[in-house]
Amino acid sequence: MLSKKWIILNKDLTTEAISETAKRFGLSPIIATVLHNRSIISDDSINMFLSKSISDIHHPHLLKDAKKAAKRIISAINANEKIVIYGDYDVDGITSCALLYHFLHSRGANVEFYIPSR
Repeated sequence: MLSKKWIILNKDLTTEAISETAKRFGLSPIIATVLHNRSIISDDSINMFLSKSISDIHHPHLLKDAKKAAKRIISAINANEKIVIYGDYDVDGITSCALLYHFLHSRGANVEFYIPSR
């Protein structure tokens, strides 16, 4: 079995600094370590990182042809055309496939998914 080694990017991290951040914000030490490794260490930057809202997400219409794709999906749902989601077998691929499937299914789409095997 391969052993994995975690590489801590910020060599100046101390257990005390991580513990203090974890305690102050009610986080696990692992999450506090990740924040410190990403140089998210000031109270303001931690609060900003932890307090994201839906308004912080980029508008989907900023993606090229997003409106065109949305119209096509709506058309397929209205015509009861089969929609197949081609997912990926990694964690984010399976998660995004499940979310998209759930959303389309809740809108009445005739939807299936395919996740290839390795």
